[in-house]
Amino acid sequence: MLPLVAAVSLALGGCSYLTGKDGYFRDKSEDYAAEQTYGRLTLPEGLNPREMPEYLRVPEQAETSGKIVGEVPRPDQRIMRTADEGYSVQRSGDQRWLLAEKSPEKIWPQLVRFWDVSNIPLSASDAKQGVMETQWIVMRDETSKDLVRRLFGRVVGMDSTEPQEDRFRLTVQQGVRAGTSEIKLEHVSRALGSEEKAVWRDGESGTNTSLEAGLLNEMLVFLVQNADDQSVSLVAQTLSIGDLSALIYDGNGNPVLKISQPFARSWQAVSVALSEAKIQVVDQNRSAGVFYIELGDEKTDKDDKKGFFSGLFGSSADDREQAPKTAYRVRVSPLGEEVQVTLEKDINTLPPVDVSEKVLQSIKSHLS
Repeated sequence: MLPLVAAVSLALGGCSYLTGKDGYFRDKSEDYAAEQTYGRLTLPEGLNPREMPEYLRVPEQAETSGKIVGEVPRPDQRIMRTADEGYSVQRSGDQRWLLAEKSPEKIWPQLVRFWDVSNIPLSASDAKQGVMETQWIVMRDETSKDLVRRLFGRVVGMDSTEPQEDRFRLTVQQGVRAGTSEIKLEHVSRALGSEEKAVWRDGESGTNTSLEAGLLNEMLVFLVQNADDQSVSLVAQTLSIGDLSALIYDGNGNPVLKISQPFARSWQAVSVALSEAKIQVVDQNRSAGVFYIELGDEKTDKDDKKGFFSGLFGSSADDREQAPKTAYRVRVSPLGEEVQVTLEKDINTLPPVDVSEKVLQSIKSHLS
């Protein structure tokens, strides 16, 4: 019995030593109550203290001239309709655009229907170029019940100093990722009856960004609500990057793949094309615009009947392991609003023309 009591006492004593008031793992949650308060730290004369900014400053309440009338435009939003189909309003500075997880040929008919439902006639609709423009219309109509005019009244107001008419331009282009679309909206206005022509900004932010942002968000909701529309524009299929590319030749007869898209889109498209063409990429340097690839030699020991193209890329894992590899570089060079894609062995050496042609043609055929 005595040994048991001694063991229990020892165990309890050990717990007190670890977690008790003076223990090593004592409870420190109430220590703040015993802390002393000291005066503000003062600096010696001759030293100027640095003013501490108020990072969590509460803004002052803005005074309003009157009661807000009407609805508030929707905030920028993102809606995932399914795991693979989402819509979002993207923003960079004052610029906004609608990103849809649908290809241009699928989104185009829905956008045409959006203007039709809004009772806004189109003056131009070029699916091949991805541009649609509305006619000049009077938007400040308080009796109208269509979506766009109601939004216009909420954002711009109906108390313009003079009658005006407005016009919209919508640009649809292939997104950076395959199977996506970027939709940009532009708005211009002029005095009613004026003969002034519309001057589009070509991507620059406009004077009424609130209107454009509100309309993009309303357009997003419309696309989600009508996402089951399965109609496809066959003409708009040409908006893919593959149809905006061409294999040309420079002054020395060397093949060049020209892509009429900015560098960011072209780089992503070429990256996807290399993967789909099963061209082995061993490294890449986006800043330098270079993909480092490896290609099999023209002939293999296992099968002399294989063509040149299959020799380049290999038709099986065993062939690729046994065939010797040659290092090449796929260079993506920006040139204004387009890029040029070339193949080289190193910075000073170009491969044979037939090798460049087949590699670049393979990339072109897999651009999407």
